[in-house]
Amino acid sequence: MMNHGKSNMNVFENSQSAHPHIYVVIATALGRTSLLLTRSLPSVYRQVGVNPHLVKVIVVDDNPIGVDNKSSLYGAISQGIEACRESMAMDDCYFQTVLLPNTRTKGHSGAGAWNTGIFHASTLSNPRDSFISILDDDDEFLPRYLSTCASCIRPRTIAVFARLRWVSKTRAGERVLSREDLTSEAFFIGNPGIQGSNTFISTQAFLELGGYDETFESATDRELMIRLMDYCHDKASIEVIPEVLVLHHDHEDRRVSADIESKHRALDLLYSKYKSRFSDKAFSESLRRAKRFFGYEHHEQ
Repeated sequence: MMNHGKSNMNVFENSQSAHPHIYVVIATALGRTSLLLTRSLPSVYRQVGVNPHLVKVIVVDDNPIGVDNKSSLYGAISQGIEACRESMAMDDCYFQTVLLPNTRTKGHSGAGAWNTGIFHASTLSNPRDSFISILDDDDEFLPRYLSTCASCIRPRTIAVFARLRWVSKTRAGERVLSREDLTSEAFFIGNPGIQGSNTFISTQAFLELGGYDETFESATDRELMIRLMDYCHDKASIEVIPEVLVLHHDHEDRRVSADIESKHRALDLLYSKYKSRFSDKAFSESLRRAKRFFGYEHHEQ
């Protein structure tokens, strides 16, 4: 499924239109319907400076499915989206929104749901002329996020990343992000500042990468970024916006033991997949970080 080779960068040269389609993909699960409808989705509808006819929102329901291959919350989410649009006086052709059930791997930090939305988006327009913007169902875009990302697109642009601000009960802050921070080794060691919600990547690149690796229960962003950094061997294909344009809500109270176990399994998989590629120093740094944040102890397989 995954493509680990280098891409022919010339496929992007002069291929993107001046007004690309943007597909905002939101995976929703864990009963966070309220946050989806009161925070995440409205933040998309409040975007300014972008052509709303060229932005389509794809919400993917990743809640446990029932007998009809849809979750018990699917109907409530659908009705909630319509009510949200009505309350914000959204015209039918502005920020068109579709709800899909996740038809791929369930759970796993939304990897299957993201891919359901990404691969659906790839059928709607020329993938070389469109971008995927990921948004978690409990995060939010600031009003100029999409327009600022779109303004950074050049003929060879593959990805655009803006800074985000972490918001939680115990801390609030931002991490300075620069193009120099974005290397495959940096993502192997930790995460220099890319979460799902500030991921803005060419649809064509997502397709050639094979999307998210659905075998990972966690660390899905880091794993994707390791492959993306290899894919973007020309750093000029990455644009970094030195401005906070996304709010990432860090719900520390969700870190129960089951989540830690999932994180440990994901780290086992990450090291099994990539350890041989990086230096012993990078591996040691990554292990120190994993132990500090997640109490992780590495055991050779």
